[in-house]
Order: sequence, then C-alpha cells, then structure tokens
Amino acid sequence: WMDDFRRFLDEREEIFPVPEERFSRLFSEFMHTGRTSLNSADKYFWFEGNELKACFISFWLDVPRNASAAEILQRKQRWDSYLQAFNSVASLYTHGAVHTSELWVQAEVFGALFSSSVLTAGIVVVLGFASALLFTRNITLPFFVTLSALGSLSGL
Repeated sequence: WMDDFRRFLDEREEIFPVPEERFSRLFSEFMHTGRTSLNSADKYFWFEGNELKACFISFWLDVPRNASAAEILQRKQRWDSYLQAFNSVASLYTHGAVHTSELWVQAEVFGALFSSSVLTAGIVVVLGFASALLFTRNITLPFFVTLSALGSLSGL
C-alpha cells in the first residue's frame, strides 16, 4: 500500500513523505478513493474514529514452500531479531510491529508434531518391552517385540 500511496501523491503532485500537517487529509482521501493491489486501500488499516491505529504490510520472502522446517524457522528467527531491533528504537508511533506467516505456523506445527511423535514412540517401545517382560518373564520375547516395534516405527 505504501507504493500505491506514493503513486497517489505523485498524481496530485504532492511530495512523499507527506508533511505531518497534510498527512491526515491526504491519507483520508487515499483511503476513500485509492486502491492497493486488487483491494480497496482501507482493507490494510485499522482506525479508531479518524485516528489511524495500525496497518499491515505484506512482504514476499524467497523461501520455497517445500523448504525444511529448520530452514523456515531460521528465517523466522531472523525476522524476530529484525523486529526486536526495530521495536527497540521505534518511535512512540511506530513501535509494536509484529509479523506472522502461514509458513511459520506450518513449520512450528511440524516441529511440535515430530517431537511429540518421537516421545510417543519411545513410550510405546518402553511400555511394550516392560509389558512383554512382565507377562512372559523371558528377556528374549520382549527384545524381539521391541525390535519389531522399532522396525515398524522406522518405516514411518
């Protein structure tokens, strides 16, 4: 929306960035008549009354959708660090920036599912071994049950 606002100002022979005393009027005009991508400009902003409280900006990163969860989370960490640094020096009007992405969520869910699956598999193997040992009182059978379970799990 920022580039669209700049074009909107260029068409009216206004300067960018807009001087503070003219920002509200010009921005309000952009909100009601300007377009951003395929959407009306007002889809990108949150107002309370006539006061702009927040906005969102979309960024496209060069991260393949099939990248590993570790690579995706590494990129997320870089954004976390960048926004932490940005917010630490941001003015009263621009602090509180956050970021989100479906890709971040998918990578975190995958990591959580993987770790809980490994934990569950470990519990199943230990309980299977202990149960077979308890009921058969023979070390050979639980050993083979455990090997069989590990073989099945390794195929997953």
